[in-house]
Amino acid sequence: MPVKESLDFSVLLFKGGCFTEGRIKFTLEDITIKEKDESETNSVKYEDIDGMFWFSRSRGHCLRIRLIDERCILLDGFHSSDHDKLSAFLDKHHGIELQKQFRSFKGWNWGSTNFRGNTMEFNVESKLAFEIPLNEVSRCTTSKNEVTLSFHQHEEAPITLTEMRFHIPTEQKVDEGDPVENFYDKVMNKADTIQATGDAIARFDEVSCLTPRGRYDIKMYASFLQLHGKTFDYKIPYNDILRLFSLPHKDRKSEYFVLHVDPPIKQGQTRYHFLICTFDRYEDDSEIEIDLSEKDLKRYEGKLEKKMTGQPIDLISSVMTALTRKKISVPGSFTAFSKAKCVSCSHKASTGFLYPLEKGFIFVHKPPVYIRFDELSHVNFSRSMTSTRSFDLEVETRQNQTFTFSSIEKDEYGKMQEFLKKKNIKLKSTGQADVKSTEARKHDAYLEMMKKEGLAKDDDDDESNEESDEDFVAEGSGSDVAEEFDSDHETSESDAESGDDSPSKKEKPVVEKKPEVKPQKKEKKPKPVKEKQSKKEKGKGKKKDKNAPKRPLSAYFIWLGENREKIKRENPGIAFTEVTKKGSEMWNSLSDKTKWNKAAEKAKAKYAEEMEEYKRKLKTGEIQSSEPVKGSPKKSRAKKVVSPSKASGGGTGSGYKSKEFIEESSSSSEEESPPKKARKEEPESSSEDDSEDSRSDSESEDYSD
Repeated sequence: MPVKESLDFSVLLFKGGCFTEGRIKFTLEDITIKEKDESETNSVKYEDIDGMFWFSRSRGHCLRIRLIDERCILLDGFHSSDHDKLSAFLDKHHGIELQKQFRSFKGWNWGSTNFRGNTMEFNVESKLAFEIPLNEVSRCTTSKNEVTLSFHQHEEAPITLTEMRFHIPTEQKVDEGDPVENFYDKVMNKADTIQATGDAIARFDEVSCLTPRGRYDIKMYASFLQLHGKTFDYKIPYNDILRLFSLPHKDRKSEYFVLHVDPPIKQGQTRYHFLICTFDRYEDDSEIEIDLSEKDLKRYEGKLEKKMTGQPIDLISSVMTALTRKKISVPGSFTAFSKAKCVSCSHKASTGFLYPLEKGFIFVHKPPVYIRFDELSHVNFSRSMTSTRSFDLEVETRQNQTFTFSSIEKDEYGKMQEFLKKKNIKLKSTGQADVKSTEARKHDAYLEMMKKEGLAKDDDDDESNEESDEDFVAEGSGSDVAEEFDSDHETSESDAESGDDSPSKKEKPVVEKKPEVKPQKKEKKPKPVKEKQSKKEKGKGKKKDKNAPKRPLSAYFIWLGENREKIKRENPGIAFTEVTKKGSEMWNSLSDKTKWNKAAEKAKAKYAEEMEEYKRKLKTGEIQSSEPVKGSPKKSRAKKVVSPSKASGGGTGSGYKSKEFIEESSSSSEEESPPKKARKEEPESSSEDDSEDSRSDSESEDYSD
């Protein structure tokens, strides 16, 4: 088979932490590599090649070219048939052997590392698992036994490798030093990290920061910003700064200076997308000296001067604007009811300030949130669940992500609504019905109270007619009270005495009340004691029986238990209360619910069997109820008898009875009524006399005590 004088392949070139499309061409003179949509090409001379290696991976074959200057070129996307062509070409024209390497495919995440040139090799059982070009490392940090590598980002790549962490055991000999420090030094020797060379252009000492929390010295260089603290040190390239904000505090005494960075600042496992510094507005003026020559100052178009004087917040804003060439966003036309540029609210159980800017919302400070207006789907005003003097602002983005800012003062409602209308933001619900004051709520509470009182009065249904009749008559004296305690209403002495004292009573014949009051006493007097107690016990005394079988779940809750974690994964940051709301929407959209309906029916049948068995054991006495009913019938019966309102039938002043009157009425009843034992022997005695005598006996005993 003749060997061609040139070979051309479509490959994937590893660059910037990801693979990009390109082409590689092997000619007799050199190797040419060109990225897609790029005009420039890179060429490699054959005499600069130290070795060429061919290895397989999951989706194809790769070619690794190692140069004499310790650089490596990694190419992917070859086919198995390309190996013979390329091997014959290199052997015939240049005498280079294409070596085959065997990789480890065990998938283990522990092994040994080997630093060769600017490449770190990770080996598993003496076989190469993967390798990392150290010139792609942008940052390296250590924490105890852990080393973290961060990589340069490729702006056009949809997926890139951003970070890798290595755990390094410390069980090594003392002579070899700290293994973590040794690993860190080897990486930093070849890593393409930001190096602080020369003097800083400007410096601000002991700046108070909210995120990351602490005091840092801010040093500004030509291409990056350095934060130097007692424990941590950060370097932020100006290209990573997306936005700058200057936000006045609500007290108008201090001001926030905010940097929005991407990729975020990393402190251990925590990521900070916002750097927030605080400055006192009425602090003494400071003076800084810009370490630039007159020629270099001209490049900043007069924004920087050799010496600058002013408030620290003004100085850092001017220098940052000049170096980053980005504008600073400040609050615009919005003015709150309190004349501030922000409103106080809470987000995720943390209090802070919400700033409506010209192009978005920003919440400061924990956690900081920035939402652009062009990302919004709609804004919803809702009633606060904790107070009637505040409302919640729900902001939903087009990615179905909801941010809730709660406990906003009700006075800010009009200002916020007017601002959003000017920005042409869709308001899903103006919330006027909810934010309307408290009259409706008071009315609702009053109705609820009246309903409860009505239910309690329903227990006394049987006495309602009697009490209304007695209230109508009982205006002057206690003659009607005597009627209730005496067995003979017409011949009672108290009746005669009261009749002498109150002439109005004489005009009303007593006989007319007998057919109305007496039958009610005959039929319904004994009932209130038992029935009222039993209803109160049912409403208040019962507790849940812990020994009883648990009620079965419905089909929806069975489905929700299986999919709750899935909903949380698909909606990161979703509130706990929104999980069931989202779940109900997903449940309603399901077309086939047979699986969960069958499971619910099975659980219901099982519950019925367990409940039947439980009731059987209760009857036989094998088990007992875990919670008895509260209250005692004796106590409630005593309260029933002692209550003046029940004894008098309710109403106005007729409820009061003196001790003398009670004793007199009780003595009259004792004279006229036979003893209790005699009544047991006489079956023909009327039920009317029994009820009247028992009532008078109990009343007289209680009052005499």
